[in-house]
Amino acid sequence: MPFEIRTDTRGDAVHVVILGELDLATTPALERTLTEVEATDAAAIVLDLDGVEFLDSTGLRAVLEADSRSRANGSRLAVTRGSDQVQRLFRLVGADQRLPFIDAV
Repeated sequence: MPFEIRTDTRGDAVHVVILGELDLATTPALERTLTEVEATDAAAIVLDLDGVEFLDSTGLRAVLEADSRSRANGSRLAVTRGSDQVQRLFRLVGADQRLPFIDAV
């Protein structure tokens, strides 16, 4: 599956939908998208990882940094759980206890 990021505004929330592999090559696109979305007045930002097939350490770092920025600025971020591989990585590093997970949207 080719990498793709879509943003979808639903009410006062912006959903950032990621499809494909989130890795060293694709993480900069996610970071740019998140920077743009964070600059809006959206009440909530949902990072939808349901379509992420693979997540490496650079993608993990980007998700954790987005969470840190969100916590510092009113906690607007929510994250969907994603695939088993993605959840395994979150559990391995303890991020499953930190990130504000929600069920798939």
